[in-house]
Amino acid sequence: MCTQNIRDWRKSTSAEKQVVVAGGPIPLVSNSPYRVTLVLASTGPLSVWVSTDPNMAEGNGFQLSGDSPRIELWIERHGDLVRKQWFAFSAVGALSLNVFEVFLEGSYGYEKPA
Repeated sequence: MCTQNIRDWRKSTSAEKQVVVAGGPIPLVSNSPYRVTLVLASTGPLSVWVSTDPNMAEGNGFQLSGDSPRIELWIERHGDLVRKQWFAFSAVGALSLNVFEVFLEGSYGYEKPA
């Protein structure tokens, strides 16, 4: 699958969920070769950290907070980073993260997310 598939206007599907992050690292999304967009959005003013490192700790990765509440990743701009497994960490108690994913359909082995 490549950027050309996106240009060919293949059908896409999306998934949305809210994940409670208390401590961590907490898995947010698994690896997916069909994910073309990933948006992680914090719902509050306190900091939560996100990373592809399963051994992450506070201060590692991208910080989402009231000043910069989300990260948006696209396959065209960020490559395989979009397809990786992502984790979150919060040292201040239970926080919520909204997770939005877009998947490209019509690729061999594609299954709609649960």
